[in-house]
This record gives sequence, C-alpha cells and structure tokens, in this order.
Amino acid sequence: AGILEYNVTVQASATVRPTGDLRIVEATQAGTVQRIEVQENQQVKAGETIAQLDDTRLNVQKNQLQGAIAQLEQQIQQIQAQIVVLDGQIVAETQENQSAIAAARAELAGNRREYRDRTRNTQKDVAAAEAELRRISAEFIAAEANLRAIEASLQSARDKFNRYRPLAQQGGISQDQWAEAQLAVTQGEQDRLGAIQELKMRAAAVEAARIAVEKAQTALNPNPTEVAIAQEQIRREQATGAARIATLKREQESLIQQQIELEQQRDRDRQQLQQIKTDLQATTITAPTSGTILQLQLRNPSQSVQSGQEIAQISPHQAPLALEVHLPTTEIQTVAVGQTAQIRISACPYPDYGTLTGTVQSISADTIQSNESSQAFYKVTLQPENTTFGQDNHQCTLQAGMEGRADILAHQETVLQFILRKARLISNL
Repeated sequence: AGILEYNVTVQASATVRPTGDLRIVEATQAGTVQRIEVQENQQVKAGETIAQLDDTRLNVQKNQLQGAIAQLEQQIQQIQAQIVVLDGQIVAETQENQSAIAAARAELAGNRREYRDRTRNTQKDVAAAEAELRRISAEFIAAEANLRAIEASLQSARDKFNRYRPLAQQGGISQDQWAEAQLAVTQGEQDRLGAIQELKMRAAAVEAARIAVEKAQTALNPNPTEVAIAQEQIRREQATGAARIATLKREQESLIQQQIELEQQRDRDRQQLQQIKTDLQATTITAPTSGTILQLQLRNPSQSVQSGQEIAQISPHQAPLALEVHLPTTEIQTVAVGQTAQIRISACPYPDYGTLTGTVQSISADTIQSNESSQAFYKVTLQPENTTFGQDNHQCTLQAGMEGRADILAHQETVLQFILRKARLISNL
C-alpha cells in the first residue's frame, strides 16, 4: 500500500459556455416592460423580439401629432386657395384699371379735338348762349363724372362683398365686417340711382341750351372744362385703381405670412413625429444576431429599464463551446494548465452517456467574487475534446447553459503519501 499509486482529482461544478465575444443587448430608451418574449438558453434569430416596452404614451403622442399635422395641412390648403383667388382679383383689377385709364385718355383726346374745333368756329354774337351752355355742360359732365365715381365705388363695394362672401361662410371674418360690406353695396346702389336721375336732369338742361344756341344760330365758344374733367378722370382712375390693388396685395401678404407660420409649425410637428416613430421602434428590443440567450436580465413584466441597461447576452451561432469551472481557492495549488479532466453533464446521465474528456485551458490570474455567495473562486476553463459524446445509441451534444461536474486529474500519489498529507493537514489545524 505504501507504493500503490492512485489519481488525485479535484471536483468542481462546471457550466457549458460559448467562447469568444458575446453580443450584449441593451435598452435604447427607458421604459416599462410590457412583454418578455424569450427565456434563457432559448435559440433566437437576428431581428427576433426579445421584449416589448410599453408604447401607450408614444402612440397617444403619435396620434395627436398626426391629427395636428392633418389640420395644419387643411389650413394651409385653404390659405393657398385664398391666395390664388387674390392673385386673380389683382390681375382683374389691374386690367380693369388700365382699361378705365385708357378710356379716360381717349375721352381727353376727343375733348381736346372738340375744343380746337370749337375755337375755330367761335362767334362773338352768341356769347351769352355759349356761356349758358358751358355752365350747363359743365354741370352735366360733373354729374356724369359723379355717376362714374359712384359706379366705381359701387363696383369696389361689390368686389369687397364678393370677396368677403366665402370668408364669411367659412368664419374667416366677423359678422360686423360682413354686415359693413353689405351696407356699402346697398348705399352705393342708392347713390347710383340718385346720380342717374341727376344726370338725366342735366342732360335735359344741356339739350335745351343747345337748342337755344341753334336757334340763335351761334356756335359754342371755346371751353377747356371738358379737357380738365377728362384729365381729372384719368388721375381719379389711377388713384382708385392703385388703392384697390394695394388693399388686395396687403391681404395677400397677410395670408402669405400666415401660410409661412403654419408651414413652420407643420415642419416642427413632422420632426417631432419622426422622433416619436424612432422611439416607438426602440420599444421593441430585438436580437442583433442569431444565437442563444445566455443571460436574461428581465424577470417579469412591469419591470422598469433605463436607457443603456443590459437586457440580455447572446452567444452567436457556431461559437466554440468550453466548460467554465469555479475552483475553490483551497484547490488552486493542485490544478495547472494542461491537466486532464473527466466531465459529467447533468442533462446526459453518466450511466447512459459516460463522461466527456477535457483539458485545462486557462486559469484566472486572481479570484472572482461570487454574485450568489460571499465565497471567492478561481475561474478555470476546460476545453472538451469533442462537443458530442456518449455510448452506443446514447449520444449527447453540448449546448450552452448545460451544467455538470468536472473531475480534474491533479496528480498521482501513494496511499502512504495520502495518509501523511492528511496528517499534516490535521496537525496544522
């Protein structure tokens, strides 16, 4: 017995772990876990959902922003339609004003020719009749000009009335503004009727004076009044047209400013909506690669997570497997790199599958504190000869997460050496 040698082994628990880099899955935003879709040691594919965070608040914000953007779009379209209408009104007003000025200039040219003709045919013996006719003619022209001015004002009131009609129907102006526009049209029509009656009376008076001149067989004396009236008419048409066009342009500029402000608000809402959509995508935590869930930090729904918090560790497919052994500190002196170990896997019972042979590949340089207990240990990595082992029809394939026991062959000693070693240990105690 003093020379009979036997194997001295060190026993420790072992866990199958993948080697190489693990893929860490982190939460990209803070939130509350709504669903957990996986569990530890489960196979997952790239893009597969690991967990779903509560997205109720984000969906509410998304719907609110979409509604606000739709309303802004509608308002922008309405303003654009009003701007187009004003463009047409400005063009029409410009053309109408140019036509009125051209007509007034033509009238001025005719009056000047008529004045020159009357100058050549003036007769002194009809001075009294001519003076009377000039007076009546001037009153007639004034009445006619007054009628045109009233008609121009009436047309302006009608244009304003027609322009305000759709705005009043849409609620774009107050009822007082709408009533004021209606009153202006009514008052203009009454003024026009009075001016027409006045013009008829003046026309009759002119005709009577003309007949009187004819009877006196006299010609009209030269009179520049009609020329002056025509010149004044031109100035009046220019001023009236410019005022109406300026009013339309001010309204248009105001609408354009409103459109710019609405578009800026819409763009801000769109940017915020895009951020909300990005945040919604981040509420679904997915696997970055295909592999096996080694560690899952989520325990139950309603758990809160922070941005950047580790959610899971994934071992990529095809990663080499090794066995991680937690070696007690008292056994570190007996274990060395290169030693052989016999490994039993709990999921593959020893009587049916036997043991798996492995080799000590590495030993941690320092102790590691256990998270589950206060005991420290050295991490020893065993490299298995094969990832499949067994007997006959019983074959076992290693998978990440499997647990078992490793018997590391430390050295050989005789029975006498064993007794002496134990005696020294007892004496030290």
